[in-house]
Amino acid sequence: MKLMESRATTDSPAMPIEGGYDSVTVSIYKSENNGQNPPVNFYDQGWKRWRADKLSSFLKRWRDSVKTRSENYILSVAPSVYPWGLDNYLQDSKTWVDSSLIDNFIPQLYRTDIISYRFELGSALNYISPSKRDIFFAGVLAKAGSYVITQQLLKESIA
Repeated sequence: MKLMESRATTDSPAMPIEGGYDSVTVSIYKSENNGQNPPVNFYDQGWKRWRADKLSSFLKRWRDSVKTRSENYILSVAPSVYPWGLDNYLQDSKTWVDSSLIDNFIPQLYRTDIISYRFELGSALNYISPSKRDIFFAGVLAKAGSYVITQQLLKESIA
């Protein structure tokens, strides 16, 4: 009996909302927008969408590269919560899930109390269609700096 090989990678493409003003990105933007410079306002909706779409295209190429090596490889992402991740890191994780670009979706529901955690969990699930819930795994903050999750919060978060 041959064992099926499975490897997982977890990361997420991201760029701070203030990013994209480097010469290479500006050159690409100009070539795709009739020579216009990107908006000075990094919150401009069209500019934000263009950059988020570039990250989603990168994720698609990443997925294709992973799956070319083996269909059994698993592509997992752990982005910031949606829509905060889109508004701050250009991570359009809703599109990633809806477009089946990822095998596992592990949003960073990082909170230090159960009430906040449950709120973020409920919010995150609102953006995931029922047909995609099988790829959803809620991220839990176990340790950051001097913070270490309590056993009680860990049990409640898992429950």
